[in-house]
Amino acid sequence: MPLDQHVRRFLGENGARLGFPAGARDDPHRAAQYLARVRPTLNTPPAAEPEPVTDVHDETVHGGTAVRAYRGSPEPGRPILVYLHGGGWVSGGLEMNDALCRRLAALMDCVIVSVDYRLAPECPYPAALGDTVAAIAWSREHGERLGGDPSNVSVAGTSAGGNLAAAASLLSRDLGLAPLRLQLLLYPVLDVPTDNSSYVANAGGYLLEREQMEWYWDKYLPQRGANVPVYAAPGRSDDLAGLPPAIVVAAEFDPLRDEAESYAGRLQDSGVPTELILCEGMIHGFLSFLGAIPAADRAVELIADAVRTLAVTH
Repeated sequence: MPLDQHVRRFLGENGARLGFPAGARDDPHRAAQYLARVRPTLNTPPAAEPEPVTDVHDETVHGGTAVRAYRGSPEPGRPILVYLHGGGWVSGGLEMNDALCRRLAALMDCVIVSVDYRLAPECPYPAALGDTVAAIAWSREHGERLGGDPSNVSVAGTSAGGNLAAAASLLSRDLGLAPLRLQLLLYPVLDVPTDNSSYVANAGGYLLEREQMEWYWDKYLPQRGANVPVYAAPGRSDDLAGLPPAIVVAAEFDPLRDEAESYAGRLQDSGVPTELILCEGMIHGFLSFLGAIPAADRAVELIADAVRTLAVTH
């Protein structure tokens, strides 16, 4: 499929402003400038009127991590979805995907707990993963008060947040924690950059660039070498059996497309009920453009339907 016309227009109007600065991987000053520019941008409330839900309020998890709870309906005992934002582990926050969390809470009639996990480079791996696991435990402990069902907790995330969701699913299994109902991985980061076809074809010009992804990994997992922990790069795990059912969303023009498709296939081969949704014509991060890119709005409805179906059948 060709690049979506609305995406093409967005990239034409904003690509230069949003691009990763040349030389930032080797120039600490340029890297600092980039971080100072992108952090406020990705944590700014959307300009559109917030989508109404039953309740939205902020709380604090044990240890000081902030979370934002979205209640989709006033009915008690709704499923709980712990959500992790993207931003390459170095940026983003509770405002970054506020519109997406509101839409998902309403469409899925659930409680969403969005996590403001610690960011690199100040807090590299495994700080964000520790905050994720703590937020899952907190959601079980306080789920009933939030209007949720503590026995029905799932995890979701976009990009770097998808990485944390996948890693938390692995870690929960390996530690024998209460099982998660499902994992929703939205264009997730699952491994360090490689020379697979999607990284080569989409290395630049589609919002997320290969050099930018390399830089994110440098900040999240400094001096990583060849021995990358599977809880940092879940795609490297050689045992995916016994993981929660999964919905994996990939974007056609995304450097991360191949690793998402590969992970979905490996989950299926391991006996994990899995649905892969490939969003044609889309770029990395497209779900951040609800109301501006019609295909993003359609994709959210498709994702919500897939979650409901998977939850009922498994």
